[in-house]
Amino acid sequence: MMILGVGGFMKSVLISILVTIAAINVKAANNFRMQESGEAYVFAQLNVSSIDKTLNQINPRFQSVTGANVKLSAKEILLVVNKAMPRCAPGMMCIQVMPAPLQIKLAIVDIQQTPCSVQYIARGTTQGLNEEIIVEDFSNSTCEMVLNSIGTVTYTAEGISSASQTLESATAVFSVQNEFMLPVMPKAIL
Repeated sequence: MMILGVGGFMKSVLISILVTIAAINVKAANNFRMQESGEAYVFAQLNVSSIDKTLNQINPRFQSVTGANVKLSAKEILLVVNKAMPRCAPGMMCIQVMPAPLQIKLAIVDIQQTPCSVQYIARGTTQGLNEEIIVEDFSNSTCEMVLNSIGTVTYTAEGISSASQTLESATAVFSVQNEFMLPVMPKAIL
């Protein structure tokens, strides 16, 4: 009886491994098709460099930012902003739920080559805000002033401030943590 139990366990482990491998292969094949169709992208983790204090008044979704990441394709830029966990009052027990990240997806309207970088500029209007994301890539630069930087991402929002009730503009600047990365593709698929 014990041998059958171990055999049944091993069979279920083997089936689980095969299902996992199949799921990985499907995901890799989808990524490969995405690259073949011209929808390739690069990805980068971002650190917060600076956020204007008035940005929360213009875009209330932009609160308690802890970090971000960016996904850049030939057609659009997706900025995903991570938020901090809400604070619990001292001595109180609170249910802690991780807040959903803020996703800002804008169409690329221009790509500019500067002496030290390549700038990808995306603009759009969402929820009454005029928004702009500029991804500046220094990774191939030989300029001395940017040798310590891989790139920056600048988010700008223009809208009615909740404090002054006037049209204002504010900016958040992020720095690329390590590098712009291509999606990881298994060698067997390539």
